[in-house]
Amino acid sequence: MPTVTLQPTEARTIDTDITEGSSSDRSTVNRMTVGWNSSSKESRALLEFDLSQALPKSVSSTGISSVTLTLMHKTQFNFSSSQTKTYQLQVIDGAFEEDANWTYRDGDTTSWSTAGGDFLVGLGAHSHVYTGQTDLVVTSSDPSSGTILSHVRDAISTKGMKYRLAIVQQSGGANRYTTFWSSNADSASDYPKLEITYAGVPGIGFKTVTSRLSSLKRRKRAGRKK
Repeated sequence: MPTVTLQPTEARTIDTDITEGSSSDRSTVNRMTVGWNSSSKESRALLEFDLSQALPKSVSSTGISSVTLTLMHKTQFNFSSSQTKTYQLQVIDGAFEEDANWTYRDGDTTSWSTAGGDFLVGLGAHSHVYTGQTDLVVTSSDPSSGTILSHVRDAISTKGMKYRLAIVQQSGGANRYTTFWSSNADSASDYPKLEITYAGVPGIGFKTVTSRLSSLKRRKRAGRKK
């Protein structure tokens, strides 16, 4: 089955982070923070992948067989390498911009209905247990509600091919957080990426067409000789 990869090198993603009580534009920072700072203020990572720029138009939502999201680890604070934390991958309801913050989707104009991001509760969040100081790799071949595969399928069928998600840390406490490289990382190998595997679209190759035409010509010549 074919697999496509979406990364910022191909202008197919938006990524940033937002922090409770802050209106800072974080769109040019080289990292995304998830967790809580020393003042017990929460940070969340926001990402958008434009699936239309990578998937063939003929691919249906049910043709998607597996999805893998990878965020490269940068640093973490007050977590040992053996500690685990639970992340929830929530589908964001509606568009947001790179300069989004805890209050606004787009810097200072359109407010979130709920501060910190509006999530589509009906789709269910994908829960992932993460072990400290490693890259975050979330994969799913399960189309059940509450998996990133179901999220991507829904983005194709009802969200205009835009997969928008927030990464929310569910455990840890004050002054415990992890940072992941953003699309502003120095190395493209550290960029966030979404890999999608889908059922190949049947088609007729050049050799097949040539063979069929040759066969047709032979039949016509044979018919004229009779």
